[in-house]
Amino acid sequence: MTGGHPGSPEGEPIAIVGYACRLPKSPDPESFWRLLRDGEDAVTWLPCDRRTLFAEPGEQQSRTPRRGAFLHGIDHFDSSFFGMAPLDAAITDPQRRLALELGWEALEDAGVVIDRVKDGETGVFLGAVREDYADVLRAQGVEPPPETDRHTIADTVAAFLGTSGPSLAVDAAQVSALAAVHAAGESLRRGSACSPSPVACGCASGGMKTGPTT
Repeated sequence: MTGGHPGSPEGEPIAIVGYACRLPKSPDPESFWRLLRDGEDAVTWLPCDRRTLFAEPGEQQSRTPRRGAFLHGIDHFDSSFFGMAPLDAAITDPQRRLALELGWEALEDAGVVIDRVKDGETGVFLGAVREDYADVLRAQGVEPPPETDRHTIADTVAAFLGTSGPSLAVDAAQVSALAAVHAAGESLRRGSACSPSPVACGCASGGMKTGPTT
């Protein structure tokens, strides 16, 4: 998302120059558009490797859902690329890992090299609602580490990109994604995010809600 500068007219258009997504049966924007075009159902049978995650050991699997919309491969995080130790990556909320991956992919889609945003006033705005990963750890008697706090996800993306503009994680329930995009647009118009490539992440454009099934 780019456009605007200090003193820009309020109605000046803002351009979306790059985007990325990770959705059920749609690991990228092209797959998502094909799914919409073909009217395909993204709800599938529960993957075999996730069935044991819905019941306590020894408990009957009667409560296990049979169908759902699942993200696949989100446990395939390249920790070394993002400068994260494998052990740290293992305890990091999947939302944070996805935000890092999608923020990078959005810049790639826009044709923006990392050096253009480093030390610039690029902003990161992200919608994040839940902390399911932390809830699961608490249920297991484990104190959640800082890596599960949704409020600092935008800061993690900004730190990786090396930006010095505003970073904000928005929790506005079901409209968190829209609120994050709105905040990014307002920041562009005010000039508080005015590098060549300000970025709005709500998992790069939308609010995130991921469970522990990763």
